[in-house]
Amino acid sequence: MPIRQRPTPETLEVIARARSAGLRFETVLSEDDWVQVPERVALSEARLIFPPPGSLWRDFRIKRRRPLEEFIGLADAEPESFQRYSEEYGRLMLCQLHARPHGRWTVTPAAGACDAGLEEPLDVWRRYARSARAMVSLGADLHRGHLGQVSDWREVFPGHRRAPWWRRSVDTDRRVLMEVVTTDWLAEGGVRPEFRWGHGHPLHFRLVASGLFGRLALDLAFSLALSGGLEVCAGCGKPFGRPPGGRRAATGRRAWCPECKADGRDRKAAARDARARRGASSEAG
Repeated sequence: MPIRQRPTPETLEVIARARSAGLRFETVLSEDDWVQVPERVALSEARLIFPPPGSLWRDFRIKRRRPLEEFIGLADAEPESFQRYSEEYGRLMLCQLHARPHGRWTVTPAAGACDAGLEEPLDVWRRYARSARAMVSLGADLHRGHLGQVSDWREVFPGHRRAPWWRRSVDTDRRVLMEVVTTDWLAEGGVRPEFRWGHGHPLHFRLVASGLFGRLALDLAFSLALSGGLEVCAGCGKPFGRPPGGRRAATGRRAWCPECKADGRDRKAAARDARARRGASSEAG
């Protein structure tokens, strides 16, 4: 099995700066999320070669791992590190025609039907790893009120001669750019809402991802949002992000957004529940 390579000083500096700005890298997947990973990935001519679906793949619980942080570490890694990572977390599901994650296309695009093959180029993996590292670096800078490094903007928006492209000030436009590129990652990863109720499942609403890239995009979005996951408020009914490190509300318990807590809705609901329990107890007695 390939030996895990230590991230470069540049990557370690980005991770440290991001953590100091409040960004976190823990996966936001729930306890029952499993992924399929290959037993073995071959490395040949700068390509990762995955086995066909079937017995050579196994289920793996990704909870309490940090796939995003490790993915960022691939930005300047040797080919063997990509091999090791893909054996732990699976493949990006890259379309052979577009060299982009397959999760984006829910219908056949005009340019031709997408087909996620069993071979994935290392240069595409590295491009996405460097883009993720640049997005984390820019997120840390923007949260601190800084402009962001020119090299990071060029990595996120390749092909432009100048980056950023307008006046040197931190304004809404700069954050809108991060909004656009993060939303694009979520689209490419096939991230979508899911409502589950029935077949023994408790009623819940969550975001689900399509494959490894979708999970990376979801973790990246919550990291940039300084959030530890998604809940639906029992007061206003709107989704909100948990604080980093915050626990998901237990099954059967209400979750409350900061605004409804500030209005005291959680305390009022608890008082109503207590009165209802006392009333039920007196009737039973």
